[in-house]
Amino acid sequence: MTEEEYIRKHIVKEIRNLLKNDHLNVAFVMMALAIEVLGAFLDDKPMKAKQQSKKRFRNALYHLFPGKYSRLNKADRLYNQFRSSMVHVFLPSSHIQLLDNEPSKHLEEANGKLCIDAGMLIDDIENAGESILKRLNSGELRRKRIVLGFIED
Repeated sequence: MTEEEYIRKHIVKEIRNLLKNDHLNVAFVMMALAIEVLGAFLDDKPMKAKQQSKKRFRNALYHLFPGKYSRLNKADRLYNQFRSSMVHVFLPSSHIQLLDNEPSKHLEEANGKLCIDAGMLIDDIENAGESILKRLNSGELRRKRIVLGFIED
């Protein structure tokens, strides 16, 4: 499988399908993981390297996403309150408010909570993925072996 297929089809397209079908919680879990996966392209370790989660999430935010993400990730806030909470308990922390179709509130504080809008986040993930592909195609990043099993469409 190529990196293009992996990022465009198995990350972005699948998350957009979840959003389109109102599977918001699952989509947010997938988006939290997608940030980490995109960060894996920035290091020299194998995709399945152990104990790289926080580092990869942080690297993706700092090098692939708009600056506001890295500013909000001070002390790994987004990693701890969004990514880890979504992945391990299937809910955001009490300091995060997940939104759908409220782009003006994306990455803004409201009532003591950081708002994250699904549509804005998947757009930023898609842009980060396209940045990875551009850097892979230019030779700036080294290609990684992606060997995964899939259920065929």
